[in-house]
Amino acid sequence: MTASNLESAGSFRSKKVMAGRFQVGFWLSLLLCGLGGWSGSCSGSQTNDPEIQGRQQADWVVAMEAVFAADSAMGARRNHAPETDSLAAAVETYVRDLETLDFSVCPPEFARAFAGHREAWRQSLPFWRRFPDLRGEMHDLIEEIRRQEPEQEAELDSVLKQIWDTWGEVEAAAQAYGVPSGA
Repeated sequence: MTASNLESAGSFRSKKVMAGRFQVGFWLSLLLCGLGGWSGSCSGSQTNDPEIQGRQQADWVVAMEAVFAADSAMGARRNHAPETDSLAAAVETYVRDLETLDFSVCPPEFARAFAGHREAWRQSLPFWRRFPDLRGEMHDLIEEIRRQEPEQEAELDSVLKQIWDTWGEVEAAAQAYGVPSGA
């Protein structure tokens, strides 16, 4: 055999091995995932089985309601934290708390919307850091900033608009699944 024949034979063998591996992988995936799509775990949210879709929708609703409940508790802490700490520290803690929420069972569009909302809060931090000595309930402090710092009002409005706009996206994503706003 010449060198080129050896290369051809080796190339043929490697193609044959690759084809064999593909076939094994193909049949193994069919075996694990099921032939008729009876297993929703392999196809994620893409299934035609109404029973599986119904269970997944119910799981999503429960998960979104749990996220809303956790966010409500975190938001209450955030709103009162500036009574003893800075606005920035309150928002930093809130953002860290939001990062602990589990979105693994939530619909992807809800998780993306909430990530955008969390990012809006994160991006607001430079603004809140300008007021290290203000103390009080967060909403009261926002009004105090409006009164005492009129030159900051446009930026305050921009920060709040971004936060509220992203919250609207979270609510819309939840409402698409029948979960009321801020459940």
